[in-house]
Amino acid sequence: VEKSGGKNAYDVLNEQAETIPVGSEGLIVLPYFMGERSPVWDSDAKGTIVGLSLAHTKAHIYRAFLEAVAFSLRDAMEATGENLGKSILLAGGVTKSKLWRQIFADVTGYSIVCPIHDVEANMGDVMLAGIGTGLLSYEDVKQW
Repeated sequence: VEKSGGKNAYDVLNEQAETIPVGSEGLIVLPYFMGERSPVWDSDAKGTIVGLSLAHTKAHIYRAFLEAVAFSLRDAMEATGENLGKSILLAGGVTKSKLWRQIFADVTGYSIVCPIHDVEANMGDVMLAGIGTGLLSYEDVKQW
């Protein structure tokens, strides 16, 4: 569709997934298709799709993946045991999907903040390096 001047493929998938109820009608994804990092720390972890039936569509599968990634983030956030404030910063491709941003908000219970400019991982790298070397404080990062 996109190649012939139509909508972006992700926009089409998002529109379809918006019609699927929360929980993807029982479809569950464990998104460990390349192992898993924090907090599982198992490079041999395997992904799986559970509950798949002929009644499920590609929209169900897509939504289940979006939900799985959000729950994986929540799992990592809970593992820190820290109060992370009232919002979380999302950057990169996820910010382009209104549906996925809402799923992250619903699953984590945090409001979602997205950078105005598409800075993706570069800003995160700078923030981590700055904090790690002592050149930036957490307050500096909050001001950014």
